[in-house]
Amino acid sequence: MTDLASAGTAATSPENDSVTFVVYHHVAADRSNDYEQWLSRIIPVAQGFPGYLGVGVLRPATGSDLYTLVLRFASADHLRGWVESRERTELLADVESMLSNTRTEIQPGTDFWYTPPEPGAKHPIRWKQYVMVLLIIFPLTLVVPEAWELLFDRVPWMNSRFVRHFGAVAISVFLMVYVILPRAMKRLGRWLVT
Repeated sequence: MTDLASAGTAATSPENDSVTFVVYHHVAADRSNDYEQWLSRIIPVAQGFPGYLGVGVLRPATGSDLYTLVLRFASADHLRGWVESRERTELLADVESMLSNTRTEIQPGTDFWYTPPEPGAKHPIRWKQYVMVLLIIFPLTLVVPEAWELLFDRVPWMNSRFVRHFGAVAISVFLMVYVILPRAMKRLGRWLVT
């Protein structure tokens, strides 16, 4: 977990440019429909802010009241623009009566995906993390290079071993971090800790 000041420092190096803003809302049981409507208002507003990279909403599991919002921004400065905005402040005032508890975290990059949502919650079991990542990376390393062969053969300057390898790795990592891993964590999260 990081505050905005240290997130700004961490974001100065290229590998830590993006910042993840995680919001945990415990929503009163009789207000979940109102909260969903509030989400449909706040998300488009966040999308309009400079540096916005995406949002994910993890809805409560059966028997839980915890919504987790995961907003990504290109830098700590972009996140600061959102957090300190008049628009966000006004929308937060609208949701306060629906919440029994709220907590926020700021984390560099994509650290959120392996962070338990509740204080004291179990961390994922390492061997299960290994199995999940292996089952994602193995097919990626088979499919992506084969799919890229068609492009590499048509573009002469991409015909070097270095360019082919770098392209395949870059696409695999992108798919892993931004497409597959977030969905896998959502579906397998409970299994990872049991």
